[in-house]
Amino acid sequence: MNSNHDVQPSFPSLELYQDLLESYDLLEKMGEIGKIGAWKVDIKTNKTSWTKQMYTIYELDTSIPLSLDQIIELELPSYRPVHCQAVMDLMERGIPFDLEVETLTMKGNHKWLRIIGKGLYDLDGTITHRIGITQDITVRKQLEQKALENLRKYQTLFEGISDAVLLIEDDTGRISDVNSYALTLYGYTYTEILGKPFADLCVEPEIHLKHLKERKKYVPLQWHTKKNGMIFPVELTLNCLSMNGIQTHIVVARDITDRINAEQKIRSLLQEKELLLKEVHHRIKNHMQTVTSLLQLQAKSSEDPYVIETLEEANNKLKSLGILYDKLYRTHQIKHLSLKEYLPTLVKELVHTFPRTFLLSLDIDVEDIVLPVNQLSHVGILVNELITNALKYAFIGRTEGRLRVSVKEVARVGGENETIHTRPNGRISLIVEDDGIGIPKTMDLEDASTFGLQLIQALVHQLNGSLRIYRQNGTKFEVEFPRQG
Repeated sequence: MNSNHDVQPSFPSLELYQDLLESYDLLEKMGEIGKIGAWKVDIKTNKTSWTKQMYTIYELDTSIPLSLDQIIELELPSYRPVHCQAVMDLMERGIPFDLEVETLTMKGNHKWLRIIGKGLYDLDGTITHRIGITQDITVRKQLEQKALENLRKYQTLFEGISDAVLLIEDDTGRISDVNSYALTLYGYTYTEILGKPFADLCVEPEIHLKHLKERKKYVPLQWHTKKNGMIFPVELTLNCLSMNGIQTHIVVARDITDRINAEQKIRSLLQEKELLLKEVHHRIKNHMQTVTSLLQLQAKSSEDPYVIETLEEANNKLKSLGILYDKLYRTHQIKHLSLKEYLPTLVKELVHTFPRTFLLSLDIDVEDIVLPVNQLSHVGILVNELITNALKYAFIGRTEGRLRVSVKEVARVGGENETIHTRPNGRISLIVEDDGIGIPKTMDLEDASTFGLQLIQALVHQLNGSLRIYRQNGTKFEVEFPRQG
């Protein structure tokens, strides 16, 4: 009996075959998730084997893998020689390669690929196969390019800003980065200032630390020190954010030396202006008093009643202007003043200085209406003339009387018997009213012969206003005029 038998080849069991299929399927799914395809090239036969993901990466519809030449031909021209050289170094010197290339797919779409290759060798050390993986890294590259663009924008903003920008680590208080203007402002080189405690730049470091701790956003004035010891004022804008997991303060420091100097110069000029205004005020006041004294002396030296009356009226008109000027000076106004500040003082001064033999009840109601100086001067002289006329003529033969002065901003409606409403519309109503003997009905304003009434009409005309006279129970003069801007 022949005991020699032919050796039959062993085949994997069904269970092992199923395990291999499951492992292959798992590998394909992992490749799909990671967008990674595997390849193998037989050096002797040039036969190429691909996993499914390689076809997806290159958008290849056929089941025949691309050759190395076809793959390199799809790559952008600048990457082709790099890929060729890498394959040559692997074949001739056994050096593995790891490349990132930009390529076209079979459908003409752009992709970024990472290609990693190495060799398989026989027992003699001869390379038999090239194996490797190809990964689609297009999304990663797009994110990197976007991040690079953002970094360039940040660098442009960081370096282009005309203020010093310093990044301060929250836990250490040290400077982690600065822009070029900060180096110019503080006088340090980049290596000198990097890692330096920011408090070293501050004249009062404890105040700076307090600002950072309180997360203040804005510090209007702080004093800093340059490398050469020079102290200068800065305005700070502070923000806090996380950079690479580290809480960082962004400090923008603006040198406000020029602003401080300008403000000091303005304050100095204002002080000079104040002294000059005081000097001018005293001189004008002295001149007005001199003219008033001269008018009074002239009136006393004259025996003509008409001359005395004329000089006293001129003196009163000058007083009305003097009161206006004094109010303007005391309220530090030059162009505008409220009637409430001016007219009550003027009326009381006129009543107080006018010689009379009757008891007078005075009622003053003036709203807070601001007018320009040129309009105020006309109103002042007009009130002076109306008050003077009332004191001179309204209470002849009387032992007592009542005088009312009212100024309001009004709207007028109605016709013959109009009604006045205190609803502002930019027009002013001035009323001077007495309960005296009244103006004769025969007196016509349009044909007035006395200087006083002529002056009243001229002043009303200068105010672009209108004049009404009411003769019931005394006399009421009502002047209405527009407010000037």
